[in-house]
Amino acid sequence: MKIEVGQIIKATTKLSESVRFSDDGFLNFRNLTSIEGKKKTAANIQRPMFWYKDSDGYCPALIFSSNPLLKDRETKPWTEIFNLSENKVRYFGDNKTPGLDPSVNIPGNPQTGNNKMISLLEYYLGNTKELREQAPPIVVFLHSKVDKKSKGYRKFIGVGYLYNYELVEQKTAKGEMFSNYRYDINLIPLEDNQFDWQWISDRRGMTGSIVDKNLKAPEAWKTWIKEGHKEVLVFKDYSEIEEQFNSQVSSLLKNGKIQIPAGNITPNSSTAFVKQIQRDPAVKAWVLQNSEGICESCQSRAPFEVDDGRFYLEVHHIKQLALNGSDRIENAVALCPNCHREIHYGKNRVKIVEALYQNISRLVREE
Repeated sequence: MKIEVGQIIKATTKLSESVRFSDDGFLNFRNLTSIEGKKKTAANIQRPMFWYKDSDGYCPALIFSSNPLLKDRETKPWTEIFNLSENKVRYFGDNKTPGLDPSVNIPGNPQTGNNKMISLLEYYLGNTKELREQAPPIVVFLHSKVDKKSKGYRKFIGVGYLYNYELVEQKTAKGEMFSNYRYDINLIPLEDNQFDWQWISDRRGMTGSIVDKNLKAPEAWKTWIKEGHKEVLVFKDYSEIEEQFNSQVSSLLKNGKIQIPAGNITPNSSTAFVKQIQRDPAVKAWVLQNSEGICESCQSRAPFEVDDGRFYLEVHHIKQLALNGSDRIENAVALCPNCHREIHYGKNRVKIVEALYQNISRLVREE
């Protein structure tokens, strides 16, 4: 069965899997996502991040649904971004609980979408054809209005793969902060803007190798398997690039024992335009001189001397420059390397920042 980009599909539990079209003439989402209309084989309409059970050890597909019509910020405290002119979708995970690690499951609860995605990262981001072959396609739908009805209809946006992700901090409607994952999806071009759902059915029901299961994949998907993601120009702060890389490392470490990776003899490279913030050297020099070689957090002496005889400390902006923090002595401290890493990545970093504000009179909080 083929569906077209932009096609509206009826999505309601009132229609069984065996019904092909709704009374108002729309293709039935549950029939489309089932195995030949059989009961209990359709995608779960209630789950924004849905995936089919593994088949022969492979995840057949994921279905992501975004609902821009939902106004309750407590239920959905984020907004997905659809940049269809660039074939890009920015989708957010399913955690919104403050204090909860978004990559893990609560014992006794169903597997979360974030946890499932983390388990699949090596297939999307792997550097070999064999890994990418195992990556499940991500089918994207958007809740849509039909005749002023805001429930029960979804627009088919496209099919793609994950090319980037990041651990982010978000805020509930009550102002509480929580951790979540952001997933960047690249939508592949489809011939005549049509997608043959038979490929998903083959990945679910066909017995055989993953190569066999991908025979009906779109040509663009086969090209991605062969060549990987191509991104030529990147516009980012260097700090964002570093944080993104470290976030990926952290997620892999949380996902259990890591097999010895093959690595890359000749790593891929990309051309990047990096935004550099112009800092005042006098600010850094003053903060270092004022510290007299003593870390302003742990009060330990600097770990070593550099070639010119100065004690080695690192200057940290409490409100980061990338987050519009000021480059002034009221926002900068001299830290030893250990404290500097801890204030970025340690679980007690909030307490460390609070202690700095209490103990150093020149510091001024910035909103």
